[in-house]
Amino acid sequence: MNEAEPTTTGLPMAHLLAAFDGLGAHVCVLDAAGKVRWVNEPWRRFATANGLPPQHCGEGADYLGACRGAESPAEAQLADGLRRVIAGASAEFAGDYPCHPPTEQRWFQLVARSFRTDDGSRGTIVVRTDITARVLAEQERAAVARNLLQLQPMETFGGAARTLAHEFNNALTSLVGYLELARLATTPAAPVRELLDEMANAVDRTRALVTRLCDLNQVRASRPEPVPLCQLADEVATLVRAILPSTQKVVVTGDAALAVRADRAQLRQLLLNLCDHAADALAGRVGTISIRVRRERPAHGNGILEPSAADFACIEVHDDGRILSRGELAKLFEPFHVPAHAQWSWGLGLSVALAIARNHGGTVTVTSEADTGNYIRLFLPIQSSGLAAAEQHANA
Repeated sequence: MNEAEPTTTGLPMAHLLAAFDGLGAHVCVLDAAGKVRWVNEPWRRFATANGLPPQHCGEGADYLGACRGAESPAEAQLADGLRRVIAGASAEFAGDYPCHPPTEQRWFQLVARSFRTDDGSRGTIVVRTDITARVLAEQERAAVARNLLQLQPMETFGGAARTLAHEFNNALTSLVGYLELARLATTPAAPVRELLDEMANAVDRTRALVTRLCDLNQVRASRPEPVPLCQLADEVATLVRAILPSTQKVVVTGDAALAVRADRAQLRQLLLNLCDHAADALAGRVGTISIRVRRERPAHGNGILEPSAADFACIEVHDDGRILSRGELAKLFEPFHVPAHAQWSWGLGLSVALAIARNHGGTVTVTSEADTGNYIRLFLPIQSSGLAAAEQHANA
């Protein structure tokens, strides 16, 4: 293919190729063997900016051969589609593929189309377009959709929580009264006394469930104030130690000066719910629940409702107990899902925790690793540089 070759339009090929220099897309022309015959200026600039040697993507390079060495499934599919177009088996092929430099993530769409010149020579024109912005936007939309699917059950149950809690409390009040009368009518040594004690325990567990239902209803009733996170963690650790056996302990570490503006009561309930889950994982084992407070920004796409926040606080609850399966991880935030071997968490703990975190512009993530244990991380945007600044803002 030379500059004097005519085309079906009657224009010299050189004029047509020069027009591609004005496009933002990367364009190259391949011959019947899959070798590069010509590239436009954006293609050259991209190769230079990314340190790609001319023998790999410039004129004369074996482009089809380079594609055959692809490792990922997407790149392998791309190489096969390109091969079919070059061989004349397909007129056109289009596909998306990742092309990630060391410092960023990037995706491209490649469109290959065969053509013939007036002298019968076959060639392939390849157009490569940067679609990174589109892919990132799609990923973000997918994350938002997943978050909405998780929030919908919360909104449904939250609207009915007040009625449910009221009805439960009415029934529990009568039941507690009759239980106390029955206890007064029996001696501690009476055989029926053990059954009455078990009924009382069941009532206590039901009261805990009613409390969680109330949490669902009140999760948006926020009263923000400066909350030192290590101090809050110490308070929760004291409560958790009271329910753990002597073979298990709770340790709090981290940045004592780190504080956020939040509803203190809600954060206490949130952190207690996270620790309840950790306590369940430790059931019947010797182990430790570690609560660590630090600054850490969550990974992109984790459902943060205030992605513009400059800084985030992370409260990490770690246990070295039973590892969770993928199926269990997928259901942890579903309302009324009770984890296997649950003793302290009653199906609303993590769903309430997630709702409270999102109400504060944050999120909760869970990972379970065979070598290191379970990690539940609460991320909250830091509204001020510390407690003193938060207090000044609160009093303004």
